[in-house]
Amino acid sequence: MPSMGELLLFLAVVFFVSLPLSYMLLSGACWMDPRLEEYLYEMMPVALLSTMAISVTIFIHVHLMRTIPALEAESQALKEIIEELEKLNVTIEQVLRDAERIGRLREEAQARLLLEQPPPAQGTAKDDAKKG
Repeated sequence: MPSMGELLLFLAVVFFVSLPLSYMLLSGACWMDPRLEEYLYEMMPVALLSTMAISVTIFIHVHLMRTIPALEAESQALKEIIEELEKLNVTIEQVLRDAERIGRLREEAQARLLLEQPPPAQGTAKDDAKKG
């Protein structure tokens, strides 16, 4: 969106340059050909509105030409950010797979240790009484 200063500058150019210039050109055309003078007041609103429409079109075009490169730069930056996030996502997935694999290996190692340990010796009732 254009700033307030840009809008004020645009309105100043339209009202103090474009419209008077359009009026002078139309009056000059009527002065050159007196037959046009009788149509001056019929042509004037159309000429002034056309001048304003052309001015607005030029203003919009200039504004868009200024903002399009900025938008393209922003979209390029966003694409780069998305690519980096995708790389980070792949890295996170790899870390999670590795952590899951390590967890499975740890469980397998604990299970092997439990299987390899000899069962506790069965003591007699006297041994249990000494301990307790």
